[in-house]
Amino acid sequence: GSLSGVAVRFARLDGSTICTGAISATGAGKARATCTATQPLGALAVVVTTTSAVHLPRADVGVIAVANAGTGLASGGGRVVGGAFGFTAVTPKKGAPTGALVHVVNGGGQATVVQALSLASYTTSCTGGGANRVCTATITGTGATAHTVDLTTGAVAGPVAASIRVQAAGTDRYGVLLTGPAPLDLPLAPVLSGSVRVG
Repeated sequence: GSLSGVAVRFARLDGSTICTGAISATGAGKARATCTATQPLGALAVVVTTTSAVHLPRADVGVIAVANAGTGLASGGGRVVGGAFGFTAVTPKKGAPTGALVHVVNGGGQATVVQALSLASYTTSCTGGGANRVCTATITGTGATAHTVDLTTGAVAGPVAASIRVQAAGTDRYGVLLTGPAPLDLPLAPVLSGSVRVG
């Protein structure tokens, strides 16, 4: 109804626009906005804002993850209690692992985005066999930072120093250890939406 046609901006933490879209009603009290963009492999925090005074809060933060599938790769994206996450990790035949980790902590009218765009370590272990085989990945970021997003205005502050370590298991379990302005120790638990993949 009242939100239909309102413009929505999808942006990176540095303020650069990824794309824009218009809200369309999908049912009573429900609406959505979409846009199309090309993103490189990795995990990316996305700040979504609208100028509508009807939609409060006017901002939200999500995470997208773009990844390949295969042996030696881990990736995932979705939501857990209190926030969103996305990650990618690759073990090359030579050299250090590559990838990115992003976790969003919501609370107090703001979202704290902790991200590492490079990895210090990436290990996997597996139990069981055949259809019962479950692999767990432990991924530690390096050079992690934290930004704070005001969910009323969409304004972004930071970065400040932080750290992030992610664990993922099977197809639906995720955990994270954060330090910095929004410390968090979330043990492995089923995701509320989304999925993970450990190759």
